[in-house]
Amino acid sequence: MNLTGVARQADRLLESAVKILDPGWQAAVLSYGMVVYKDNKVYKYAAQVFKAAS
Repeated sequence: MNLTGVARQADRLLESAVKILDPGWQAAVLSYGMVVYKDNKVYKYAAQVFKAAS
């Protein structure tokens, strides 16, 4: 994974990482951390959700 040019902020790095995963993967930024998972579940308290490219 090449993260050259990606801002060194946790949410930008997470978003970039998830975009290269297979479809069905997503990540959520929660108040207590971040999760990456293969499911369509949306966390009620997610501040941000990133999905892999379809």
